[in-house]
Amino acid sequence: MTKTWKILKLQYSTDLNGLPNVITKLKWSCTATQVVNGVEYRAEVYAPLELAEPSSESFIAYQSITKEMVISWIESTLGEAGISELDARLQWIIDEQFNTTQVSVTNPFS
Repeated sequence: MTKTWKILKLQYSTDLNGLPNVITKLKWSCTATQVVNGVEYRAEVYAPLELAEPSSESFIAYQSITKEMVISWIESTLGEAGISELDARLQWIIDEQFNTTQVSVTNPFS
């Protein structure tokens, strides 16, 4: 399973304990793809996240933030258990797609 993170939205406080433009909340998505018997299956999970307040020593100016930094904040906030739960959920969604006996069809009438 290959995962891809997206940062959908950032929200910041213009002044938080003397620090300017501190990201306090964000919305993220994680998309997983897996090829099974030559067919690619896809799953996506998205959620909001509230971030811990940074210390003045760990603060990074808004203009210097990278996508990789934000992803590391998400992973750190979710923790090992949260990441394991996310991976399991993505895998379950993919498994349901290729193990299903349900088929979507068009109406047999007009």
